[in-house]
Amino acid sequence: MDGVYVALSNGTSFGSISKWSSSFDLSHGWTVAGFVRTVGDVNNDGRDDLIGFGQDGVYVALSNGASFDAVSRWTNDFDLSHGWTVSQYVRTVGDVNADGKADLVGFGLDGVYIGTAK
Repeated sequence: MDGVYVALSNGTSFGSISKWSSSFDLSHGWTVAGFVRTVGDVNNDGRDDLIGFGQDGVYVALSNGASFDAVSRWTNDFDLSHGWTVSQYVRTVGDVNADGKADLVGFGLDGVYIGTAK
């Protein structure tokens, strides 16, 4: 596919699928085998944002409720260039400090690493 597609929930079913972003897709090199992509509310506005663990950093596209804004790099950690491979190290997001913002969590070789959202 050529982007990120969303089907909004109404509480009992999902609406029609619509394209919200032209980023984080296969045509831009975001393969399942190489790069983790997920969602989480990184800015505590009540909307889940796109988060991609890329080649040279972690990238975010904020949700505006009708689409996703432009992608920007938020950190240069947890990325493939620093050895964080999909096949060896789980990376995910979760609010680990109860501030309402999704933080980065990486299960590394010698422990669990956290990157808190600011």
